[in-house]
Amino acid sequence: MSRVVGGWLVAAGLFLFLWMALASPARGKAGAKLWFVTPDGTGNACTRAQPCALHTALGKAGNGDTLYLAEGTYTGGGAAVVTLTRSITLAGGWDGRSTGPLTLDPKRFPTVLDGENQRRGVYVGSGITVTLTGLTITRGNATGLTLDICNRGKPEPERKVTGCGGAILANNPNTLIIKHSRIANNVAAAYAAADGIGFGGGFALIRGRSVITATAFTDNVANQDGDGWGGGLYTKNSDVSIIGSTFQRNYGTMKNGATGYGGGAAFYDSELFVKIAFFFGNRAGPQSGAGGGIAVIGDPPGFVRPMIRDNTFKGNQPDAIALEKLEIGPVVKNNRIFGPSDSSAMVGISVHYGMANTPGYIFPTLVNNIIVGYERAVDVHGSLPEPVGAKVTHNTLVGRGRGTGIYVGDQSLVYVVNNIVVGFDVGITNTVPGNSVVGVEGTLFWGNKQDGIRGFQPIDGDPRFRDPARGDYRLRAGSPAIDAVLSAGIPIDFEGQRRPAGSAPDIGADEYWPPSVWLPYVER
Repeated sequence: MSRVVGGWLVAAGLFLFLWMALASPARGKAGAKLWFVTPDGTGNACTRAQPCALHTALGKAGNGDTLYLAEGTYTGGGAAVVTLTRSITLAGGWDGRSTGPLTLDPKRFPTVLDGENQRRGVYVGSGITVTLTGLTITRGNATGLTLDICNRGKPEPERKVTGCGGAILANNPNTLIIKHSRIANNVAAAYAAADGIGFGGGFALIRGRSVITATAFTDNVANQDGDGWGGGLYTKNSDVSIIGSTFQRNYGTMKNGATGYGGGAAFYDSELFVKIAFFFGNRAGPQSGAGGGIAVIGDPPGFVRPMIRDNTFKGNQPDAIALEKLEIGPVVKNNRIFGPSDSSAMVGISVHYGMANTPGYIFPTLVNNIIVGYERAVDVHGSLPEPVGAKVTHNTLVGRGRGTGIYVGDQSLVYVVNNIVVGFDVGITNTVPGNSVVGVEGTLFWGNKQDGIRGFQPIDGDPRFRDPARGDYRLRAGSPAIDAVLSAGIPIDFEGQRRPAGSAPDIGADEYWPPSVWLPYVER
């Protein structure tokens, strides 16, 4: 079986499928009207031959209609460049031609909604279904706008909101679809306020549903001068799917001493599905916070189980993924998580303050992840009255000669099965054994100053990674991790390749398969 196939080919195929749509002729729904817009459009016709201004088309469009926006920059007045109260589609990248095939190409003909650092880009009202495609939304600033929506009740009811949804604010939409777009250089809150807080530098979704595909969130900030939630994205009481998208250099807060949650994205009491996404260089805050890449914060009871899988995280601080106060734990699987080169006291995946004393509690599951270069690859700790549990299975954890592979703090119950733990000061530690329990089985240790808790059937030896200098932590032939343990019930590895149905899977995130030999057929 060829090792070339797997997760990366799936990702490449998905991106090819998503971006091929950009070159396809655009088609409207049967019975829907099409409206055509240019930055300097005039009149009321809004046709290809006589395009109109954006605000004119918005006033004429009805439910189910599509607005095609030609190349150029669109600005507006008031609280938003675009305010949507009907179920319509905004499609950027129209080439502006009056005849011939109607084709969208946002790369060649970029369509920009510019908030001019004075207003947000798009406001989406309640109960409607909206599609935003092929758009660049930039320089949105929501400081002082629509403050009661983001923080009505929890998460921090006593706090004053100073901004919400820099590029986009969606208030209880039926569905908001965002695809093939770029959300860049937006801010939810841009000034200091006593005890102030900002939500969603790029996008804030409140009590609604959203599907985000092939979209980049870049250089957005939830709060420049105070506490902030969700540099790129913030959701509250919502259902969101993110597929094939990128979050890069987003900040929860940029102020020293302030606290940020979710540099890339913060999800509060929300159902989420994040797959084949990329989180690069996001920060919760310069000094304190949680979830440099993703923060998932629960509000029990009734929290729906989230899924975070097949993603790549690199250089997010202070941690890649933070999971807090969850009654129904998430599944975090098949992710590649690489720390920043200057990491110090940072965490790959943190699981904090759970609801393990609640009937029906489901443990967070961390499976088939590769976590490299963090001070603590996995950090689990609870408190009273918020004990926490976690299942850590078939992960590959690699340190830089310091820190801890799996760090277990107070009020925790952690099962550690079939993991590789290499290159730490301490492999696995239970810092409060009087209040926490750690069960360890089938772990491969190598190159740690101390292994710590070795548990049942430990294995020692060089795991023989294929090319760690290039970030390739798959196994090579002769690794002591191969066929070394009993099955933990994980049928596939991090690449989607199958593990043995019975006994003797490999330790860690990767299941080794010998390279296949191709013999050409020669007709005689």
